[in-house]
Amino acid sequence: MDTIARGQWGNWVIQHIVEHGHPDDRLRALDIIINYSATYSTDQFASKVIEKALKCCGPEIFQSYIAKIVEKEPGRPRVALIDISSDLYGNYLIQYVLQHGPPCVREQISFHVRKHMVSLRGSRYGQRVAFQVERLRTAGQKSVNWPQQGRWD
Repeated sequence: MDTIARGQWGNWVIQHIVEHGHPDDRLRALDIIINYSATYSTDQFASKVIEKALKCCGPEIFQSYIAKIVEKEPGRPRVALIDISSDLYGNYLIQYVLQHGPPCVREQISFHVRKHMVSLRGSRYGQRVAFQVERLRTAGQKSVNWPQQGRWD
């Protein structure tokens, strides 16, 4: 499945299994996709498989995906989320999660992105993710009931 998911045409097969496959086949495919999500997220074709899983498999997949890419791996200087955010293909996945994921997942991403904001802003693709996180932060501040004309009502 790994080779097929990374293929120009094979990724369509895996997407079809994720969306329309028998429940057992779908679970096996999703298990592999989540397990290799850090690598697949930066691959031209496999990133489309991850995108399909995020779009059609519900909030538990969002949580599993984020849990995997924010996991500290030995030998890696930072979590995979930051490298994915700076990637040509991966930044779209993170933007999608920020726009459509549950609030707990968005906050988890924002927490990690804020720690690496300087390096992301210096990246052509990472700056898109940094902008999304900043937009979420300012939208959250606007929703707080601040006092009108200096007083609380």
